[in-house]
Amino acid sequence: MGEVGNVGPATGIRGDGKPSSCNKVEVETPVIEPVPRALPRNQDPRLVSRNKRMPGQLLGTLEKFRKEDMKVSGTEAFIQRSIALQRAEQKAHEEHERLRQQECEQIAEQRRRDLTLSARIAVKAEEKKLELLFLRWNDHHKKLSNFIGTKAEPPIYYLPKQPLEKNATLLDQQRELVS
Repeated sequence: MGEVGNVGPATGIRGDGKPSSCNKVEVETPVIEPVPRALPRNQDPRLVSRNKRMPGQLLGTLEKFRKEDMKVSGTEAFIQRSIALQRAEQKAHEEHERLRQQECEQIAEQRRRDLTLSARIAVKAEEKKLELLFLRWNDHHKKLSNFIGTKAEPPIYYLPKQPLEKNATLLDQQRELVS
């Protein structure tokens, strides 16, 4: 039997100590070849010649367009077109300003309406509070009219256990005072 530490598929020995029937397949890893480095920009002859050509071509193109623009800008049609373009831009700017001003006015008007409405609501709420307060006060004094009040300040309200004639007249006076 084999040693316990050498058991497993890597060694080719089974757990019972007999050699495994699987043959070990060897896989070869491909060798990685280094990638050739590119030449720096200033040493590559193609890039150097291209970099010298590009500014010249760019300047030539710009010069061509400048000459064409000078030739076209002197014509009557170009002048009329530029004037029409300026007018259109001016109209668009004025329209934009008019719309902006109109929007500001609408916002201000809406705010005024909102403030007016909130002021009206506040006034109505205050009126309702005062009305409710008056109703409470009136109800309270109606309840007090069933009692006799002293003439001293603050008045003390009482009702005798046994009614007397004198108290009946005082009670009637109190009711008239409240009414």
